[in-house]
Amino acid sequence: MKFTNIIRFVERFDHYKQDLSKFIKGFNDFILTQHNVVLNFIKYINNGIDSKFSVRAKE
Repeated sequence: MKFTNIIRFVERFDHYKQDLSKFIKGFNDFILTQHNVVLNFIKYINNGIDSKFSVRAKE
């Protein structure tokens, strides 16, 4: 009886492990996309600041 329980537990654990790796992969993809969004936003702000200063400098 115990042996079949162990096998069942191992099967379930393997299933959970697959779900966990899927979750981690999804989480990593999410972080990467958010990171790109943040980087682009920072670039956008920096470009805006640069263009404002360069316009003032030309005047």
